[in-house]
Amino acid sequence: MKIFFYFCRTNQEFCNMKKKFFILLLFICSVSFYGYAQIFQAGIRVQSDIRNQAMPFNNLSVGLEADFNIPFIGVGLSVSGLFNAHYFENLYTDKLDDMYSYVTIPINLKWRVGVPVFRVILMAGPYLSLPLNGDIKKELNLKESSEANLVGLNIQLGFEIMKHYRLSVGYKGDLYMGKIDNYSDPSYGWYADLMYSF
Repeated sequence: MKIFFYFCRTNQEFCNMKKKFFILLLFICSVSFYGYAQIFQAGIRVQSDIRNQAMPFNNLSVGLEADFNIPFIGVGLSVSGLFNAHYFENLYTDKLDDMYSYVTIPINLKWRVGVPVFRVILMAGPYLSLPLNGDIKKELNLKESSEANLVGLNIQLGFEIMKHYRLSVGYKGDLYMGKIDNYSDPSYGWYADLMYSF
C-alpha cells in the first residue's frame, strides 16, 4: 500500500487518469441501470367496463402487465394477462346470461411522450379472450369450450404519473366471437384502465 501511495505522489498524472476512469465507470453503470429500468416494467392492472351503466362492474378485469420499452424514443410493447367475469347477452330475451370466467390477453403497441414525471400514452393492439370454466360449453350449446374464444381490437389514451401510475380510457371492439350463436358480447365499448408499475 505504501508503494502505491508513493507511486501516486510521484506519478500525479497517472492517478488523475485513474480517477477519471473510475468516475467514467460509475457514470456508465448508472446509465446502464437507468436504461434497464426504462426497458422493462411490470405491474398490476385493473380494467372496468364503463359503457353498461346498469352493470358498472360488468367485465371487471384484474391481472398483471409487462412493458418492454425502447429508451429515449417512447415506443414500446405491453403484454397483459387479465382475469375477468364475463357475461353474454341473450338476443331473444335481452337479458345477461350467467357469469363466465375468462382470461384476456391484450398485446399493445405503446407510444409515450412527455417528461418522466408526466407522460401522455397511446396504446393500440389486438386481444384474445379465453374461457376458463367448462360450464360455458354446455350452457351455450358449444361442441368445444374453445368455440367461446373472443378476438378483438382495442385502443386507449391516458397519462402516466411518476413512472408508476397510469390512468387511461379505451375502446374495445370484438372482431370474432367464436361459434357462439344467439348471444352478443356486451363487454365491447368504452372502459377505464388503471395500472400501478413496480
